Amino acid sequence: MAKVLQRPSHSLREFRILPGYTAPDGNALNVQLTTRLCRKGDDFLRLQTPFLTAAMQAVTGTEMAIGIAQLGGIGILPVSQTVEEQAEKIGRVKRFKAGFQTNITTLSPHDRRCHR
Repeated sequence: MAKVLQRPSHSLREFRILPGYTAPDGNALNVQLTTRLCRKGDDFLRLQTPFLTAAMQAVTGTEMAIGIAQLGGIGILPVSQTVEEQAEKIGRVKRFKAGFQTNITTLSPHDRRCHR
């Protein structure tokens, strides 16, 4: 059920950061955006960046889920697909290894190559 708040609400337009008014330790290196998403046992599942994508087919696919995960957020895949399709997409996201190749063949300068 919705909860009605009795206190006044605010918008971002009501707040200003005045130039030269920020403390010396108020720089980007001291900003911490870690957010608790949900409880997992006695601990919490934490996001490094408080961003979630919409659970809509036109918004979140495997590429978006991978991209937002690389930035510390989480992609919510849509439920308008079969369980098999969802599992396949989740598998692709979980198998992604930051763009590294996992099946590489290398040659040394002394290896011979045959052209046929």
